[in-house]
Amino acid sequence: MSASQISIAMNRQLIYDILDKTKAEILDKTGISVKLQATVIQELYNDSRTTPFDIINIVAEQMYISSNSIMGQNRTRIVVDSRFIVILLIKEVYPDYTLKDIGRILKRDHTTILYAMKTAKDLLEFNTEFKAKYNKCINKLKEIKEYVYQN
Repeated sequence: MSASQISIAMNRQLIYDILDKTKAEILDKTGISVKLQATVIQELYNDSRTTPFDIINIVAEQMYISSNSIMGQNRTRIVVDSRFIVILLIKEVYPDYTLKDIGRILKRDHTTILYAMKTAKDLLEFNTEFKAKYNKCINKLKEIKEYVYQN
């Protein structure tokens, strides 16, 4: 095994260790941002999957707001709806993400994510305007990136 192959293998193992759910607290303490983790993984493995940050950007674009608004503290209806849609889409694309993982991405507490998911599911069922926004975002996501959407 060459030195570069050993280095790649070591980097791959490091990434697997970082992703291990039991090591999530270590990431918080090291200050490695979730966005940087996603970027490193994508670059290292030439991963073409949609990242959570792609989802945020797609929803922001479709709702004509900035991605910073979704990540920020703004509580206007369009921003809150966009945030709810992002949470639902991240959970659908990454079903193994915990509420804490999604909260870390959106700079929110896991209980906030739990409440948002429940509210968003209710809105999907009973609010046609919200459902139209959600469908617009999911259609754009399907158009931009190939991913399997499970009903």
